[in-house]
Order: sequence, then C-alpha cells, then structure tokens
Amino acid sequence: MSKPFGRGWSLDPSNWLALRAFLETSSLTWNRAVLAHAHRLSVPARPGVYAIEFPAPIQLGASSTVTCPPIRAPVYIGKSTTSIRMRFLSHTSDDPQDRIAKARAWPECSIGPRAFIWAELDNARAIDTLESLLIACFNPPCNKIGGVRLSEGRPAGALTP
Repeated sequence: MSKPFGRGWSLDPSNWLALRAFLETSSLTWNRAVLAHAHRLSVPARPGVYAIEFPAPIQLGASSTVTCPPIRAPVYIGKSTTSIRMRFLSHTSDDPQDRIAKARAWPECSIGPRAFIWAELDNARAIDTLESLLIACFNPPCNKIGGVRLSEGRPAGALTP
C-alpha cells in the first residue's frame, strides 16, 4: 500500500522556523535509548516529548549491500505530561498501539537499532507546543494525519478514526 500524498517532512518553511525558534528559546537536552523494554530504566519517569526513530526500510539488507548512507527518521512523535517512561513501556510492550505495532513488525536493520529519543519539559503548554511543531515538521507515518487526537480519547498512533 502506498503512502498517501502529503506525508513526510513538511515543505512549509514556517513550520521549521517555528520549531527552530522554539528550540532556540528552550534549553532542552535530547537523549536517546534503544527502543527495547530492557532499556526502560534509562528513560525518565518525567514529563516531556519524545520520538520513535527507525532506520529507513531501504537499509534492511546486510550492511555490505547498503548502497546509500544511513537515513533515520521519526516514525512517531508523542508526549507525556506525567512520565515519558510510561509511554516508552507502552511502545515496547507486547501490545503497543496498532500503528506502532505495524512499524515494529518491520525487519531489524543492520545499520543500527530503533531508538527512543526524548527531551524533558515541565511546562504542559511547552510540551504541547513542541509535540505539535515536531509533528507538523516531520509528519511521521505512525501519527494520525492532522496531528494528535489524545483529547478525543484516542492515541495519536491509533488506526481507527
């Protein structure tokens, strides 16, 4: 099944300028852990914004057969106003959200593991803003088109409307 038109990195410079302005006025530290349950204790039980990052599927062959440089991209961007670790546990569980499960079914890549990247923030408004800007810029395939719908009781990665 082909990806619908309009998915992927935004071509609107205003999205990227807004994200850059937000990041320039915050003093965020970004961290990375392997997206595997065994790494759960490296993810803080604090509020913040996160992304799940995968190598591009074109790089699934043995490293000696890869003919392009490593390409990595966020497949999902999310937030937690209470505990990023709880979201990590949800995404690494045996029963993750349907879109996360589909992405996790991709074969492992030889050039590096799937990653969970996060930045801690204490301000709920800043968390919402950063998550929205990242989704607007990267338009990851596991997030719903049009952004997050957590306020409607559905996870941003749910396949059902």
